[in-house]
Amino acid sequence: MLDIKKFLFSVLMICFLYAAYPQTDQVPDTEIVNNAINRGDCETLFNFVQNPEGKNQALINSANQALRRYTTIDTTVTRYRTNRMEGRIRNVGNELTENVFLDPRTYLPDVVTRLMLNLNDPFLKVKVINDWICDNIAYDVDHYFGRRYNSQDYVSVLRNKKGVCSGYAALFYEMCRLGAVQEVRV
Repeated sequence: MLDIKKFLFSVLMICFLYAAYPQTDQVPDTEIVNNAINRGDCETLFNFVQNPEGKNQALINSANQALRRYTTIDTTVTRYRTNRMEGRIRNVGNELTENVFLDPRTYLPDVVTRLMLNLNDPFLKVKVINDWICDNIAYDVDHYFGRRYNSQDYVSVLRNKKGVCSGYAALFYEMCRLGAVQEVRV
């Protein structure tokens, strides 16, 4: 019977010690909120501000501010949402368009130069590149469903005039690089 009392006392002490000292693997609120803001994780931010007891008011304010920013319609980019292709994608011309599909490394810089002519607006540069790709590159359904494999580097995508998500992204990246499109912040 004495051994059981010692055992129960030991268990009780362990429980008290466990409760008395904060766990080192717990993530501080600051890190939780900052990570959620950086990831755009509205669910975590919302849950954080719903239980404000004992939390840093500055963190709650930061979380609320981020939630407002993420859930408010951005009116600065609405003028780019026209539901139609940019007309300047036709300025590339048929001959240059045909040549870029035959020899992408040689002709893609010329295509991008033609598309970017007299453009300084980074949002419009991105829209023009996006529109040109959408107008000229088809989605490779056979690749997507595994019936055939095509390389997804930008050269292969242009030569095949088809791509899947990674191919679109590779071509978009290369065209932005050639067009000196810097990071666009919304």
